[in-house]
Amino acid sequence: MQGKNKIIHKKIKLNYDEGGIEVQLNFVINEDHTEIVIINIHSSFESGLPNSATFEKTNGIYNLVATYFDLKGRKIVERVNSKYAVDIVNEILKIQK
Repeated sequence: MQGKNKIIHKKIKLNYDEGGIEVQLNFVINEDHTEIVIINIHSSFESGLPNSATFEKTNGIYNLVATYFDLKGRKIVERVNSKYAVDIVNEILKIQK
């Protein structure tokens, strides 16, 4: 990161009947580009969401993406498919506007 970059920290809180989800985001902003560099997810219930994710656009659709390693050490990258992930993506898109 160069000197003209700015880091902004945002929190999203979502409430459901099952409990709450808090998403912590770090954005790096420079003159012509905004990038999410950190997404940490905490929930008060078993949401099935990863603790850490990335935000990616594929074929015009934004998704949360989880990356992990299986027992054989292979890197697994997959989209997070849940109603909670959709809500998080929608909230991130609102912030980016």
